[in-house]
Order: sequence, then structure tokens, then C-alpha cells
Amino acid sequence: MNKCFLKCLVLCFFFQKIECEGPIAHITNGYILGRESITPNGKSLFMFQGVPYAQPPLGNLRLADPQEHENWNDVKDCTNRNIVCLQISKETTEFETEDCLILNVYTPKFDVKESNLPVMVYFHGGGFYMGNTSYNSYGPEFFMDRDVVVVVVNYRLGAFGFLSTEDDVITGNFGLKDQQLAIKWVHKNIRAFNGDPEKVTIFGESAGSASVGYQLLNKKNQGLFRGAIMSSGSPLGSWAFQRNPKKVAYLTAKFINNSEIINSSQELVRFLRSVPALDLKKASYNLKHTDPFGYRQWLDGYYYSPSVEYNTSNAFLVSHPYELLENGNFVHVPLITGINSEEQLYMIEDGDAFVNVLKSYDAHHELMVSAHLSIDDVEQRKEVGKRIHGIYCDGNEKLEDHLNKGIRFFSDQKINFGILRQAYFTANFADVYLYQFSYHGLMGNNKHHVEGAGESRMLKTTIIFGDVTFLMQITLI
Repeated sequence: MNKCFLKCLVLCFFFQKIECEGPIAHITNGYILGRESITPNGKSLFMFQGVPYAQPPLGNLRLADPQEHENWNDVKDCTNRNIVCLQISKETTEFETEDCLILNVYTPKFDVKESNLPVMVYFHGGGFYMGNTSYNSYGPEFFMDRDVVVVVVNYRLGAFGFLSTEDDVITGNFGLKDQQLAIKWVHKNIRAFNGDPEKVTIFGESAGSASVGYQLLNKKNQGLFRGAIMSSGSPLGSWAFQRNPKKVAYLTAKFINNSEIINSSQELVRFLRSVPALDLKKASYNLKHTDPFGYRQWLDGYYYSPSVEYNTSNAFLVSHPYELLENGNFVHVPLITGINSEEQLYMIEDGDAFVNVLKSYDAHHELMVSAHLSIDDVEQRKEVGKRIHGIYCDGNEKLEDHLNKGIRFFSDQKINFGILRQAYFTANFADVYLYQFSYHGLMGNNKHHVEGAGESRMLKTTIIFGDVTFLMQITLI
């Protein structure tokens, strides 16, 4: 009889709580039930989905730092693949819940003597306001075929994860703190899934990539992972950092009840903890869409994104990411990072809205200046905006007549500049492997094409990075 099946029968008989047939893992909180499958290539796949790593962030734990989960006495059923944190979206699916701090563990080996498999911990993208651990989106089969343990993490999003009053009342960065607690959970528990806690790599894409960058900025993570992979997102990206979180917090409350008079952070947190979660979700969505297509937020920072905290003992981020990276105040581990050619190519889906934004930039160059440049003088803003416009347009050219140049501007502003600067600073303290991916074809799942938008600019970056290793440049058009 299969060893883990026998173990399952014995434990389920003992606890008499659930009927189970599948692998059972013993973690620090108790026993959990998973399920077994195989990959298309015939390799074993053991799945533990919906594993709680923190207390439900409800009641007074809403807008508060995550707490380690309490122990349980029964065998917890961890075969639920559909737990989703509340999304900042117009619709609400049946799977969305505020009680969402779970992770999924996938391992190709289970209940064997060796616990030495490498581990990949993934943070999903979605602009810090959407995304989840969905099995359909992040199936682990590729990694199982290569004997790698994979962990995919849910973390709080939108106002639930990134609201801040810039003091010690609503400290902010709760989504990042969720991720950090999940990394600690992996370090303590991954041997139960035949993973090696000394062989952990964290990785992510877009906001997940920026999240990896933020985890690197917290020195308390030292020793919890040995490497990082950042794909198309950095804390230095214009969208990935909020400069005025307190203003956003009070505006959020007004979108719930404009007649409520709130004069302090204490009154604000009491109010926000008293309202139904769906009311806070709806208010977040309505505030976010006062900027309908998000173009302004792309330059100035998403409303609900990480921010500098009031300096308490539990603070996650107490200085600007740029300052921390420049001074080497981050976890020094090898980094793979890079970009796709023309990251924002999908913007052409916005049609006339995208063209109208480019028209406004042609008429008012100052709109191309990010708030992160801290240029308040009107005339100086106009001059800087004119120079930025001139980088992309020659002479009297207009962005509205050259969509590819508009795409390049947003690609640079939102993704490329942040990633390249991250690589530059990191290379002073750790090994960096930089890539540009430029595949265009059926396997790339890219339906869009704009003439001239696929031009590679990797050669220009070699001038900047003398000590950075170029991992790969794939250009298959």
C-alpha cells in the first residue's frame, strides 16, 4: 500500500473529522490534506491548495499587520483552489473573500527521506489591485517535470493591502507584509514538502516583480531566500510607489460615505473597519476609476501601492526605494531581471482613449512629467516635458501619428527605466543577469502589432551597464 495513502487513512480515522484520500503533510500548525495528480509528462504532482499562513485579516485585523495562524487539531482540507483576495474591480466573483491569506504548495516528491529540492516562491501580478493564486493561471507542471517545489502566494490587494495614514495607526504595506510572512512560512515548513529552505528563490511578474523588489529592500528577509527573479516590474517603476497615501486613504472613506466627518487617523480606521468589505472594495474601485484608463497613475503611482511608512519597529519600508538601492541597503542575493520588448503594446486595445492621451501629450508636454520628479515650477515642468517629448519625436512629429512611439514612452516610463535602474544599483553589490525578451508569435500569446514597435534597444543598455551580465536576448519576430 502507498505510504502516504496509509498515513492518510490512519490520521483520518484518528481525527474522525473529514473523509480523505490523498497526501497528508505535517506542518507547524497541524496536519493538512492535499491531492495527487500527474503532469502531462507522467511526473508526480502533489498539490496542497488553500493552506492558511496567517490569521484571517478580519475585524480589528483589517488594515493591520498579518498575524501567524493559530494551530489546529484536526486534518485541515487543503484541496481548495479557488480562494481569491478581494479584487478592486467592478464585479465580484463567488471566490473573492477578505479571508484570503493562503498559499498553494506544489511538489513533485512527497513523503520521501530527502528534503533537498529547490523551491520557487511566486508572487502574482495585477497592479497591486487584482490577481490570485489560481491553478489555471499558474499551473506548476513545468516545474514538477524538473523536480522543483513551487509555492504561489495570495496577498491583500487594493485598499485592503496598501492603505496608509502615514502614522502608526494605519501603517500600510500590508500586502508586502503578507508576502514576507509567507516567505517565513516557507522557510519553516517547506521540508514537509521535500523542499530545501536553504534553496529558496522568490520570483514574480509585473506587480509580483515589484513585490520581489520590495522584499529585497527589507533586511529582515536576510537568509530567507538565496536568489530573486524580477520580470517586468520594479519598486522604481513610476506606477509602483505611492507618494501621498494619506490623501488616498481619506478619499477612499469619502467614496464610502461622503457625509461622514472624519478628523483623525483613529476615527478613519474605526470607520473603515466597521463597513462591509464589499463597500470598501466598491469605494476603492470608484476612486481608482476617477482616472479611467489609469494613465495618470502610471506616471504618478497607483493609488493603492506601497509607500514609505512611519518608522515603527514593525515597519516594512522606512525610506524611498531609490535611496535604499543606491546605498546598498537591501538583501544582497543574485538577481535575474529583465523586460519584454515594448511592454505596453497592449495599450492599443484602448483605441481612441489611447490616441486622445497622446494628443494631450502633444499639446501639453508637461503632462509627460512624472510626479516622482518633484518638479513643481510650472515653466520648468513644461521645459522638462518638452525634452521628454523630444526623446520620442523628431522635429514636429506627433505621438498621435506614431502610436509605436507612444507605446515606447509608456514602456520606458512604466517598466524599462525601473528595471534597468534596479539592475544598475544591484550590480554594485550582487550578481545581476539582465535579459530582454522579444519573441513575437503564436507561443507568445500576443495578438497585437504596431509597425516599428518591435525594434530592439538592448544594445543601448550595454553602454550603461559595464558590470551586468546579459543573460539572454531573444529576438524572434
